[in-house]
Amino acid sequence: MFEVYPDVQIGPVADLAITRPVAEVTSQDVDRTLEVLRKRRTTYSTVERAAQPGDRVHVDFTGTIDGVRIPRRPGARFSDRARRRTHAA
Repeated sequence: MFEVYPDVQIGPVADLAITRPVAEVTSQDVDRTLEVLRKRRTTYSTVERAAQPGDRVHVDFTGTIDGVRIPRRPGARFSDRARRRTHAA
């Protein structure tokens, strides 16, 4: 299979007007971008303490239905960030 390119005729470009877009960058834009970059570059270390809000946690558990263990899928692991626990009143 091959491609067929159309014949393109370019007219005079000296008379074309080009409008250059102007972008405004606010301090909020900079802060938001810096936060995204921080999150992408985050590294984690293993610690010997209880999880705190913002920590990344790996949870390993055994599921059961009516007391019967659910077979584990190879490589199945749950990972999430620890959040502040809230209790309903």
